[in-house]
This record gives sequence, C-alpha cells and structure tokens, in this order.
Amino acid sequence: MLVVVGSWISGLGFYLTFWAWRKDNPAAQSPFIAMAGVLNAAMWQIATLGVAVSILTMLLPDSPPASSTASDPSSRGPTSGSPATHSSTSWLLPAYISWYGMLPKQVGGKLFSDSLARFAFWAFLVVSVPVGFHHQFVDPRRPAGVGSGSTPCSPTRCSSRRCSPRSP
Repeated sequence: MLVVVGSWISGLGFYLTFWAWRKDNPAAQSPFIAMAGVLNAAMWQIATLGVAVSILTMLLPDSPPASSTASDPSSRGPTSGSPATHSSTSWLLPAYISWYGMLPKQVGGKLFSDSLARFAFWAFLVVSVPVGFHHQFVDPRRPAGVGSGSTPCSPTRCSSRRCSPRSP
C-alpha cells in the first residue's frame, strides 16, 4: 500500500509543479515533456485505483493470516490492464516522452508537430482506460462464467456428471 500511495504522492508533485508553472506563465504553452509527464502520472493513478481497492478490501482485512483471496482474479479491476501497461512502471510512455520530447533536439532537429504529439498522449490517456476492460473478459485467470451471469461448474460446486469436463 505504501508503494501505491507513494506513487500517488509523486504524481501529486507533478500536478502541483505543473499548475504552479501554469499560474506563473498563463499565456505560454506548457512544455511538451511536462504535459506528457503529468498525463503519464494521471494514467498511473487511474491504473492503480484497482490495486489500492484490492489492498484495502482484500489483503489488509485478512492479514495477518495469509488470505486465500490475495490472487483472486476478481480483485483486478478494468483499470489495471492497459493503462498500467502504458504508464510509468512500463517502458512505453516514458520511451515515447523521450522519443517525442528529447530525441529530436538531440539529433539537431525539431518535433514534426507539437500539437499532434500532444494529441497522441491525450489519446493514450482517454483510450487506455476503456481498453483495460478487455482484461475482464479474456483474462485466463478469470474462471469460466465470471461476469457472464452463470455460475462456473466445478467438482466442488456440482456433483452432476454433465458438469464434469471429462464427461463424454
């Protein structure tokens, strides 16, 4: 939990610094790297909401004896898939920030289109959260029937021969 909250505090630092800069420079366009860093922090905070809820509702209440629900697939929310993949613990958005924001200057050029680069980062934020919903349906650790309204049939839940996966 401390890692999650600590990452939120660093994101808060991004936001406060960005808004202080905006207050001091109201007419200027924000630097691309600062804007992209703030969006990356926002995506990370959205992605870790499900982790925080899981820790608070499933792990902490069942401690000290280890909880058998700690790896329960239902603990992963729709925000924990795609945004987490694209955000700061992964390589994708930080790499894009460097490719869009630093690489052109390092090779003596300039960014092709600042507004298009900004749009691409906003699109990452807006599109990644709904894309994370696919993890609720194709996750191999999610038991059959979860989310579809049906009860999964297993030997412990159903003694009928028709429920057995080995039945002819």
